[in-house]
Amino acid sequence: MLPSHSKNETTMQQTAISYLQTLVPTGMPVPKLTFSSSSGRDHLSLPAENILWIQAQQNYVEFCWQVGEEVHTTLLRTTFSMVLDKLPTNFLQIHRSVVVNLDQLAQMSRRHRGYQVKLGSSSLEMPVSLRYAPRLIEYLRNYRPHLRP
Repeated sequence: MLPSHSKNETTMQQTAISYLQTLVPTGMPVPKLTFSSSSGRDHLSLPAENILWIQAQQNYVEFCWQVGEEVHTTLLRTTFSMVLDKLPTNFLQIHRSVVVNLDQLAQMSRRHRGYQVKLGSSSLEMPVSLRYAPRLIEYLRNYRPHLRP
């Protein structure tokens, strides 16, 4: 049985929902990033906010993104540098072969040799190389101090 709400509580909830809907426009297109294969035959288009990380894999680039609680990955035959050129400023390279979406950063931890980060609800930890760690630590210090190791 559902809990009963008074008429005032229901009215307040409806007012709050109406107000929130004015703040967050519906039907607004979510900016997507489109990546093409080296041959130009294959394309991958993803909302930038859903991308967790991107990793070079020999002649391919692996993309990892999240929709709701589900985490997806796919490979695209392209170069890492072509992908890096298309990324907005909220993406940061943390390793020579890994770039992450800073908006999806969930946790950073220190290991005996460097750092690792978790992104979104993925259980996978991505390594942060010593070369790229200072930029990430500076970002965390300035914008997300609660995530600093």
